[in-house]
Amino acid sequence: MESISSKVCQIMHEFYHSEDGIICDNGKGNVFVVDGAPLQYDFLDSGEVDERSEIEDQKIKFLNDIMDLFFDIQRYVTLNEPIRFDDDYGMDCSTELDKQMLLETVGEKDEVETIVDQIDDMEL
Repeated sequence: MESISSKVCQIMHEFYHSEDGIICDNGKGNVFVVDGAPLQYDFLDSGEVDERSEIEDQKIKFLNDIMDLFFDIQRYVTLNEPIRFDDDYGMDCSTELDKQMLLETVGEKDEVETIVDQIDDMEL
């Protein structure tokens, strides 16, 4: 799991957190696609809704799904295996806020362990 978390952290740093990142966080519900779905993330060069092709909208939807997945992975690792990547990437992917957000999302420790067991059973 540490290897997966490290890869996620590296990708997030390069494309989202860094000064040269290409992903924008516009706030939940502030990015819209043609079908009207309110999303959160888009790319620096994304055009307005009426200027984008269907493929560009699909890319933005994909980006939002991936960002949600990456944050879930970081929260899972933070809750179960606190890992610091300060030396490699100049940032810490594991925070107490991540733990708190996960607990608020899925419940207390016993409930989280059930979810953790399900994730552990998945083949990656």
